Amino acid sequence: MAIDYEKANEYFDFAEKVKTTLESHEELFDSEKLIEFKQVTSALKRDIEAAKNDSRKLSIGIVGAVKAGKSSFLNACIFDGEDYLPKAATPMTAALTKITYSETPKAIIHFYTTEDWETIKKHSALYDEALDKEYAEYCQNQRITPPMSRQEYATHFICKSENQRGAKELTSMAKDPTLLEKLDSTDEIEGNIIQKLNDYVGANGHYTPIVSYVELQVDNPYVKDFEIVDTPGLNDPIVSRGIITKQFLRSCDVVLLLSPCSQFMDSNTVKLMASSLPSAGVQNILVVGSKLDSGILNENDENFGVAYKKALDSYKSQFRTNLEQAKSSSKHIEILKKMNPKTVLFASSTCFSIDKKSKGNIPLDENERKVYENLHGRFHDFKDDYLASLGGINKVKIALNEVLDKKIEIIEGKNTDLLNTARDNHLSILEKILQETVSSRMKLETTSAEELKQRSNDIMDIIDSSRDKLKNIFDNAAIQCDKKVQQILPQLIIEMKQHENFAVRTASHDEDKTKHTGFFGLKREIVHIVVTENIADTSSVIKNIEMYSAKCLAYVNDEFENIFNKEKFVRDIKEIVLNAFTQSQKEFDENDILLPLQNVLDKISVPHISVDHTPYIDEIETRFKSGYAKNEDIHKLTNLQSKLLDKIEDDIAEQLLSSLEGITETLKQQALHFADQIEKEFCGELEKLQEQVKEKEKYINEYREFAQILKKMKANM
Repeated sequence: MAIDYEKANEYFDFAEKVKTTLESHEELFDSEKLIEFKQVTSALKRDIEAAKNDSRKLSIGIVGAVKAGKSSFLNACIFDGEDYLPKAATPMTAALTKITYSETPKAIIHFYTTEDWETIKKHSALYDEALDKEYAEYCQNQRITPPMSRQEYATHFICKSENQRGAKELTSMAKDPTLLEKLDSTDEIEGNIIQKLNDYVGANGHYTPIVSYVELQVDNPYVKDFEIVDTPGLNDPIVSRGIITKQFLRSCDVVLLLSPCSQFMDSNTVKLMASSLPSAGVQNILVVGSKLDSGILNENDENFGVAYKKALDSYKSQFRTNLEQAKSSSKHIEILKKMNPKTVLFASSTCFSIDKKSKGNIPLDENERKVYENLHGRFHDFKDDYLASLGGINKVKIALNEVLDKKIEIIEGKNTDLLNTARDNHLSILEKILQETVSSRMKLETTSAEELKQRSNDIMDIIDSSRDKLKNIFDNAAIQCDKKVQQILPQLIIEMKQHENFAVRTASHDEDKTKHTGFFGLKREIVHIVVTENIADTSSVIKNIEMYSAKCLAYVNDEFENIFNKEKFVRDIKEIVLNAFTQSQKEFDENDILLPLQNVLDKISVPHISVDHTPYIDEIETRFKSGYAKNEDIHKLTNLQSKLLDKIEDDIAEQLLSSLEGITETLKQQALHFADQIEKEFCGELEKLQEQVKEKEKYINEYREFAQILKKMKANM
């Protein structure tokens, strides 16, 4: 069905009037909702413009949490295994990247518009106001002299508004005033694109603060029929990038959702994805379990076929359970319905690359070599023929091609729903604002300043009553991590005992020797003797080192993945806060703690332990160049093997303890601030009302009039 562009223009005019009205009453409601209203309008404008182009391409968004392996996946799936997109966090993946086809490869850098930057400055100023207010209250209540400086206090300040945090990030980075001359413009890069991009999207890039997104045009026939939107992680610690990601996702037709197999679609991931993806616009969702090699290596079975089946069955079952639980909460139901456990795909970009390089006699990089050795060392029946299947990229391409075959149907379906979808989203936002407005008015009418203050104090008391329990949860999590590591360490030594023996063979040979006989030994005789020698091939020792490394790493990474039980951690914290509010008989929405809780979880990263055993093998080959040790030298080979096995054990133990230290420090810091974050979630509105109650009648009338305006706007919309 064609779009009625005249009706669309009428709707834009009306939406603009609504936006202006909301801006004039912004102090009466949460400004985040106004930003969301604008985002819906902007996405609709982009989609309408795209719909005017009869040859417009299907837009596919690549979505996942940080470290889901999106760049590696795209290199395998789109660029046939070539490392076109860097796998590190910078430079490319520091910004949202739109990948399109062009016969002339280049990158187009899109800077913010002047209007964008004015909004950013406005919200940055609101951030400073909130910080100043909280710092003033801190100084007023501070009994210890001297109090922290404002600069020091700012490092502990946690702003409730995501948009204000993101805006402050950008204005703090944009120290050079000449940068703003680039607003409303684009830059084009050709030649060595990746290296040049670092100045635009790198962590310390000169233009990074004012870059909205990057359009990467590649000479690759595979992307002729569609465009790729490669997003930063949905749990990206850089708030401003996350905001841009959500805006672009509104315009995507299809989303390819990546979740690493080590934590495949656990309950937190399902909720994060559902809450981050726009409820409308996205027509199809393909779920892909990435980094399948790591998941398979975590299975206990030594038979690859059994481990492979058990792993995939387990992932699908976990996804199905968590999806049903998320649906039962009745939130984000439209997005959740588009996630189907039956059509889940699994892939390992690393195995795809190993297979491709092996067939082309191309040397593997360090990580690929380790994965290859681990698979062969872990599973006695593993064959190179399994690499392509384990890679899974061909299956993903087939699924994408099936989506492309439905391109016209998908685009027409989206075009048909564009206005209705935007209208529904706008109405939903207005309804939320209306509910907030009515709630605030009723609280002002029925509650005195003293009662508002008391309610705020009650909430603080409830949170305070839970502080010790919350801190204990964090402390216990750190203790459990330490216990787990202490349980792992002895196993490294036990495993070492299984790899200390090596074969010693006996070899005999005939040898002629001169024997001196007679008086004073002056007579010489030639005698034939049989000489027997003990010989040990160094290949046996090298195999011991390789097998010990592979076994230890498979075991350690399997155990270390579970060192921090996020599921139990979340349940325990929610239970404490829920019980505290239930006992106090105060209203409470458990989702109010999900944001601060997710922020904590995002900071806790369980690394993958790795060891490069090639230097140890080099030492053996250098010391025993002949490839074997004889007789008394066997003792030297035994000592060298013991020393090298000890070094490997020390290396793994050092990484374990270092990782444990990082996790413990994060838990320790969050234990101090988590309760404060929850408190802010609850007390924000009450603080606003405490100010408004000073002019009670004025604000009651404003709320009442604004509510009527909202009702009329909803009716007209």
